[in-house]
Amino acid sequence: TDSEYGVLFETKFENKQVKGSVEINKLGEELVLEDDSYHYEEIKLDGVTYDLYANDDIISADGTKVYSKDDLIGTYEVEDGYLKIDDLYLGKYYLLETSTLDSHVLDTTKHKFELKYKDQYTEVVSLDFTFKNYLKKSTLEFTKTDLVSGEPLPNTKITIFDEENDKKIFEGFTDDKGQIIITDLYVGKFYLIESEAPE
Repeated sequence: TDSEYGVLFETKFENKQVKGSVEINKLGEELVLEDDSYHYEEIKLDGVTYDLYANDDIISADGTKVYSKDDLIGTYEVEDGYLKIDDLYLGKYYLLETSTLDSHVLDTTKHKFELKYKDQYTEVVSLDFTFKNYLKKSTLEFTKTDLVSGEPLPNTKITIFDEENDKKIFEGFTDDKGQIIITDLYVGKFYLIESEAPE
């Protein structure tokens, strides 16, 4: 109680520090063998791990340095194709994929991003990304030549089978150079048959 103003009431107001959040949707590929062929379908990928690093000095709202450039902030694992990293200070970061499934190719890209202050009404700054891993692929080059002359033989029908499943995955004819080239063949064991000779 103040003699001049009467009853005085004191209260405290707190300003929250704006934080950041990053969401990652992780996709992969699944091999499908059907209709005497093969193709790849997009799936959610599990078990992929990421390291999060500071891409610059990270400074809190009160001026304290929280992380130095290239400091490792944490290691995180994707579950059901999804990863969320919360409670990040505003600043510049990068993500590095450190492991993926054996059947897929590791993504070596340094994924850089920045969490920036938006306005006084936004408590959490959110970013979301979609990253994809691809199955390991191979290239098959097959050349058919004449036994006597050694000249290339076009129009030779070749059938290729997946050895493990004994399923036909390709059927086609050699081109004018006597070749069949498949550039997106999955890694595995195969056998091929000359199913029709040229005239």
